[in-house]
Amino acid sequence: LRIEVEMTPFLERPNLDLDVVGPAGESLSRTTVVEADSPTISLTMHLRAGPVGGEYTVRGSLSYASSPPQDVRETRFVVELAADERD
Repeated sequence: LRIEVEMTPFLERPNLDLDVVGPAGESLSRTTVVEADSPTISLTMHLRAGPVGGEYTVRGSLSYASSPPQDVRETRFVVELAADERD
């Protein structure tokens, strides 16, 4: 998955945790950006297994050092499989 994150400009470098959650609620891919140096981040996250149809969620959590998350955002998207991929 291609993930693009835009944050407001910052003085202190934040940490960003990203989690891709599958249709059954399972975590499929996780990554952490430590002390991001740019307010715009673009990265590729790989799923552990081939996608199945259904609704997925990308959850991002922004924090500073060891403090609790300052902001948490979610984006949902739907994967529809082609007819030949359903079996």
